[in-house]
Amino acid sequence: CNSTWSYVPSSNTWTQLSMSNVPPARRASGTDAAVGGILFTFGGFENSTSGVKLLNDLYALDAENTLTWMPMYANFFRPPQPPVTFGHTLTRISNKLVVFGGRTGTAASPGTSQTWEYTAVVVVN
Repeated sequence: CNSTWSYVPSSNTWTQLSMSNVPPARRASGTDAAVGGILFTFGGFENSTSGVKLLNDLYALDAENTLTWMPMYANFFRPPQPPVTFGHTLTRISNKLVVFGGRTGTAASPGTSQTWEYTAVVVVN
């Protein structure tokens, strides 16, 4: 399943959101962090009929206004960049996203202690 849901704690209800475009590839062991009204998702892996594909993509969801997923390729995929990663952490510190650790190969590969930082520019109207 490749869907996006919203949870409202006060009513203890989940609602499936109707996206205005195609969401990123479905994934497992990726991570998410919010900066303002923007939800970022990074890495993980995708299971498909052709096997497991490790990911190092970064997407942003405008969760407050347009419900639009945006690939962050233009700002993110310039060397250096994080390797394909799963089982890592993604933490928001002010307007920065910090990726730490995880695995960069198979589940049997040793973990890494690499740390990467991405500055998230969020425009508020």
